[in-house]
Amino acid sequence: MWETASTILTRLSVPGGGSAWNALDASFRHPIERYGRRRGLGEAEAEDLVQETLVVLAEALRLGRYDREKGPLRGYLFGIVRNRMNEMMRSSWRARVQRERDLEETGAILRAIETSSLEPDDPWEEEWRQFVLERALTRIQGEVAVKTYELFHAHALEGLTAGETAERFGVPKAQVYNVKNRVMQRVRDLMTEFEDA
Repeated sequence: MWETASTILTRLSVPGGGSAWNALDASFRHPIERYGRRRGLGEAEAEDLVQETLVVLAEALRLGRYDREKGPLRGYLFGIVRNRMNEMMRSSWRARVQRERDLEETGAILRAIETSSLEPDDPWEEEWRQFVLERALTRIQGEVAVKTYELFHAHALEGLTAGETAERFGVPKAQVYNVKNRVMQRVRDLMTEFEDA
């Protein structure tokens, strides 16, 4: 079932929306987990990052702290992910520093962590875009004929030329171009719908 960020948020705002938690987890787990893994977290740490982030997000939504007028959910969610990640890094570093009992090193490490958390993060944007694209492609697979999706996939995603795709499927090149343009427009529309909802 296609759900935009808006429909998930609406379901979460309804008291007793237990299935909303499942939707929240199913919708946002993957980009959070993949981001954590890209930033060097192990499997268990990435799972902790997911759980802590979703708990904070659910509580913020329940209390009405997220304001759509101030920006998209992507940015709000990333702020939570980044804060949780920084706290995990601080905790990890603090434990190491305490074992070493070196006060001078403690100050340097904490300053380095605080400084690094202020830099913009492109991996989050990449993970988010990939997440939204995957959702859109899954939705499209259910909307178009199998052959239409296969044509699109071969040309747009596998990188076959229009001529190679036309030959593989026994259709005119013009049909390959038409399918690609039509499906790409739908992808853009769904991605925008998800982001703007």
